[in-house]
Amino acid sequence: MAKIIQGVDKTTEFKLWLSAEQRAILEIIGSGNMTQGLKVAIDQAGHFYNCGLEPDMDLRFVGLVTTLPDNDDE
Repeated sequence: MAKIIQGVDKTTEFKLWLSAEQRAILEIIGSGNMTQGLKVAIDQAGHFYNCGLEPDMDLRFVGLVTTLPDNDDE
């Protein structure tokens, strides 16, 4: 899957084989930058894990609610 190469300056390099669809997803969520997209995906995965979402859960039964900032300041 992924080969992790540890750097000396706290960087980690990945050699990761992705499908065209997976690359497109990372580019979309990273605004054209796959590295940024991967960071966003990791941040989101960590958030949902901390909310109790386990990797083996069936995502078809997980609800997602989004809220927007309150715009009463206008």
